[in-house]
Amino acid sequence: MNVIVPAIVWYESNALGLEYGRMGSLKAFSIHYFLNRYHLSPRLSRVEGVPYPREEFRTREEARKRASEIRDEWRKALATPYNGPHRRAAQTPPVKA
Repeated sequence: MNVIVPAIVWYESNALGLEYGRMGSLKAFSIHYFLNRYHLSPRLSRVEGVPYPREEFRTREEARKRASEIRDEWRKALATPYNGPHRRAAQTPPVKA
């Protein structure tokens, strides 16, 4: 299955030293420059439902590269069929309202 995940579009916030990364309409990442480090805070969760931890980097480019790696992990997870204990529910067609 091929899944298309939007590219990350970065923009600066009005707050000094803060930028956001959007994937489509989702605000997926923030990078905050503080104490000579770039702090990447993903707003996405891992496959298990646990949020990605905040990470520190020396450069903005390193933080953005990690954000791209997380985006790729999401793309792969969305393309992988679910085989967990609730797989029958995941295969049920949506109910129309």
